[in-house]
Amino acid sequence: MGEDGDSRKVILKGMRYREVERRIVSQLLTLMDGLKSHAHVIVMGATNCPNLIDPALR
Repeated sequence: MGEDGDSRKVILKGMRYREVERRIVSQLLTLMDGLKSHAHVIVMGATNCPNLIDPALR
């Protein structure tokens, strides 16, 4: 594969990553939505890229 083929692979891989990320965030928000009724549950997270955190999770 030439340079164009390699570029397409990178773009497709990035698109798949974003789709997986979108689904994970959606599922996490769905699960967290019912936590308000559970007063003794704490959700913690950590990242070295805080600027990439979905605004709904902040």
